[in-house]
Formats: sequence, structure tokens, C-alpha cells
Amino acid sequence: MDTDTLSFTRTIAASPERVFTLFTDSDTRQSWNSPGEGFTVTVTHPAKTAPGVRESALVQAADEPDTVVHTDWTTVTPEVVAHAETLEVDGEPLASSFATATFEPDGDGTKLTLLVALVSFAGAEMLDGYRMGWEAGIGALAEAT
Repeated sequence: MDTDTLSFTRTIAASPERVFTLFTDSDTRQSWNSPGEGFTVTVTHPAKTAPGVRESALVQAADEPDTVVHTDWTTVTPEVVAHAETLEVDGEPLASSFATATFEPDGDGTKLTLLVALVSFAGAEMLDGYRMGWEAGIGALAEAT
């Protein structure tokens, strides 16, 4: 078992309300929350993002096994969003994480701070994949505004 904690801070040229909506709306998240070029994310069990709600998504790419991502929302406010996430391939857990995002006004934009605590059951390379995935996702989120 391997562990890591990731921390990201980025100023995004959109209001906190807009960034919050992009972060929490399942339809919108499909367009930006991809781990990288060539990957698609399809929310298969969409639900209104709220504490206690589980959402599932399918992440696909050529030459990669299909990955199911279960997201369990724990806190959803305009200032703070937190969720637990489990990645599975063929029903076997690869990794689990707990992520907390905050949305703070920053001039005409939003300061997004994201903290992610990770546990990999599939080796240290999974931790690197998480970091690359979140970096790509945050970049795409900023562009989606």
C-alpha cells in the first residue's frame, strides 16, 4: 500500500459560483474531469451532488482497462466541497482518496485550493497517475470557464 497527499492551488478567471457549479455538476464535470488526453469520462449514475449521494463514472481510453470511479459526496457548500473516491478495474479497488476543494473570491476570479489524501493498492505509479489526472483536470476546469 502506497500513500500520498496532493495539494493544488490555482486562480481561475471565473466567479466562485461558476467554479463551484463546474466542480459539482455531473454533466459539466464530464467535459473537464479527464485524467488526460485520449480519456473520456461518462457519469453512469448521475445524481444531484449532495452529502450522502454516490455517483459512479466510467473512465475509458484506448489500450487502458475501463476504470469505474465511485464518488461519495460528504460536504457540498458554495465554499467547500469534499468527497471520497474509489477507483476500480474489474471490481478490484486500485486506489481510494479523500478530496477537499475550497472556492474563495480572488479579485475577479476564484482561488481554488484542492487537497487530496491518497491510498494506492496498485503501486506507487497509481499515485503519479492521480497527480497527473488532477493537474490535467484542474487545467481543463480553468479553460471551461
